[in-house]
Amino acid sequence: MNKKFWLGRYTSLKKNGIVGSMSYGDEFQERVDIFFAEMKHELKISKCSTLVDFGCGTGKYAKLLKEHFKPKKYIGLDIIDFVIEDNKNKLPGFDFKVYDGTIPKCDVIFLASLFQHMDDKEVVTTLKKMKTSLSKDGKLFIIDFIGKAANNSYTYYRDVKEHGQLITQSGFSGKVAYMNNNDIAVMECTK
Repeated sequence: MNKKFWLGRYTSLKKNGIVGSMSYGDEFQERVDIFFAEMKHELKISKCSTLVDFGCGTGKYAKLLKEHFKPKKYIGLDIIDFVIEDNKNKLPGFDFKVYDGTIPKCDVIFLASLFQHMDDKEVVTTLKKMKTSLSKDGKLFIIDFIGKAANNSYTYYRDVKEHGQLITQSGFSGKVAYMNNNDIAVMECTK
């Protein structure tokens, strides 16, 4: 992951008082809430002891994930330490940690809008790590933007087929569980 990019982005958000508020603004948070309400019925798992929110950022999904999956333990991972500290202060009772390259054993891994900031090789490497961390019947849920745009050093837009190829290369089986206006997809992956 491009730590320099994220450090710059979160530093800017923090200056504007946005990181500490756990939201990118009311309009964005409203879209997140509506989107999650629309697609949460597609996110199914029979039991969830531990859920990892990989790339948790400001913790915007933490409460929604805990409410929906009812894990005994929620762990939010991110690479930016001050974002993790802000999350710990804003959401007591949730476990937030700085990502050190390891992913704890878990039943569900959730990530949103993260792979668009990773090249293909990094996506496959990360997915392989996730696969070893998931329980036998565990699931990985990926929410990402779908489509083509000018790729640059920190944004890689992929279509559904390209996402599927990366998921398969990493050893997962995957399916599109939900698609919103053909621009955001939820992919459900199993071992």
